[in-house]
Amino acid sequence: MSSLFTSTTCTESPNSQKWIPQFFIDHYKVEAVCFKETLLICLKNEIVTHIGNCCISIERIGPQKHEFLINTKFCINIDDHFGGSKVVCSSTNKFNCLEEKRTEYVYHKGSFHEKTLFMGIQDNNYYIETTETYQHNKSRNCKNLTYPQKIELLSEGTNLLLMRYLTIINYDGTLTFQNITIDGNVTICQYKCIPIKYMKLYENDIEVYTIERVIENQNGNVESMKTYLTPKGEILEHNWLTTSYILKNKSLENVNPMIEKLKIAIRNNCWTEDMEIFSKYLDEKCNEVTKFIEYLISHLEVKHLIADYTQTLLIVKPLHVVDFTIQYFKAFSIYPESQEFISMRQISKITIPTQEKHANMCDFYPLCTSCRMASISYN
Repeated sequence: MSSLFTSTTCTESPNSQKWIPQFFIDHYKVEAVCFKETLLICLKNEIVTHIGNCCISIERIGPQKHEFLINTKFCINIDDHFGGSKVVCSSTNKFNCLEEKRTEYVYHKGSFHEKTLFMGIQDNNYYIETTETYQHNKSRNCKNLTYPQKIELLSEGTNLLLMRYLTIINYDGTLTFQNITIDGNVTICQYKCIPIKYMKLYENDIEVYTIERVIENQNGNVESMKTYLTPKGEILEHNWLTTSYILKNKSLENVNPMIEKLKIAIRNNCWTEDMEIFSKYLDEKCNEVTKFIEYLISHLEVKHLIADYTQTLLIVKPLHVVDFTIQYFKAFSIYPESQEFISMRQISKITIPTQEKHANMCDFYPLCTSCRMASISYN
């Protein structure tokens, strides 16, 4: 699986900078780079087909609020493979990584493969620890690497921070710096930054800042990526040119030409027409879905419990679903009240009504769930 924003080796341009040229996030730009955004992952040949989502969050931390906490979550489900990545990073306002943990994982037909990387500073050196885990054989391979801090690594999290900063200052030029892969290999990354200009994106003429990257792995393989951002640093589209999917801003298709208009109260029947509010709503919705999926992956016992409950609910079809649910889950509480259990003997005595009885209640039996839930009263 392609890492979300991993950068590796590339050919150096004669005009490229050896390192970030005296970049410093001052007080006025700190607030500008701190926000959360959620992106959709779509197939390139079916742009309306969503196969995952990505959430990126940057916030201020530290006593002086001059440091940053960067979080990214990336989830995708394609061709019976469920995978994703997580990045948690702390960085200074000079783009120096203080500490970072990155995880990439893939589930496929019951098997699990995970890679992790931890990066920190110890005794003026970058300390790197990588781990690879396979579920089947329970093997775990670890290696500890040390690189001198003078090589000036740009971590995965600070990569995202830099992208927002470059957009906000509308930087024009080419940057070259060093990066690290999930396997702990130090490589070189190059950004070609194109200033803000109007361009047509998804049938909308909007202002776009562009970052182009050419990637060459140590084995000689070359990969290119393009990222389109708004003047405020929000990602409109991130395109891996060698993959079958892209990242896309979910509100992009709803972008209309900006016109001057008075601010009015948002009514219940038209709030979805406001791009900013609708985008925030979708951000929260996608974020909650992602957290729910990750929780179930981390707590398989809860996933199995919910599956058993759902199967029992479909078989029993109780009249009072809420009461049934309360009694069902009381069996798993710390201090259950045994007299209120629904035993398997009681369940076996319940007669499942036939379709004909349902049809007498409602002419739309195949579509009517409430009839099925209430039909137990016929017994």
